[in-house]
Amino acid sequence: MRKGIYLLILASVLVLGFWTMVGSAQETVSKEDVVAKSSNLSVLSESLDKLQQQAADAKASADNAWMLMSAALVLLMTGPGLALFYGGLVRKKNVLSTMMQSFSLMALVTVLWALFGYSLAFHEGNKIVGGLGYVFLRGVGALPNADYATTIPQQTFMVYQLMFAIITPALIAGAFAERW
Repeated sequence: MRKGIYLLILASVLVLGFWTMVGSAQETVSKEDVVAKSSNLSVLSESLDKLQQQAADAKASADNAWMLMSAALVLLMTGPGLALFYGGLVRKKNVLSTMMQSFSLMALVTVLWALFGYSLAFHEGNKIVGGLGYVFLRGVGALPNADYATTIPQQTFMVYQLMFAIITPALIAGAFAERW
């Protein structure tokens, strides 16, 4: 009994759909209909452009959020991560010294990076070293730098690269822990 009811409903939907298509195909198109549809098309085009801009903005903000989250994870890897790791590798009398090397390098490299490190690494210069156009982070703002990252602000790119500039000497400091 249920199968028969389902088949009857399916058949009626198909028949109604067929008659709707036949009825719409027989309509005549007037000049006013064409003008109305073309104005609707321009409105649709404008809303599509706005939607594309909103999608691009959302992509840029998602990229920015991901880069900042990645930078925070690398910072956690350096600060507590390396400090505690190297502190666990040395004798009791050298734990504080080894941990402070990691934290001191975080502070020192951050200042050096802000003063001239970012500029020497990422500003246009010669084949070996960059220029001094970004000294003291002059010109590093919220606009993206198309040479490196087109969807994230240059400040975010600078912070992300700073995290790797911090962790590199901290890793090297662990190589000579208790060797002096």
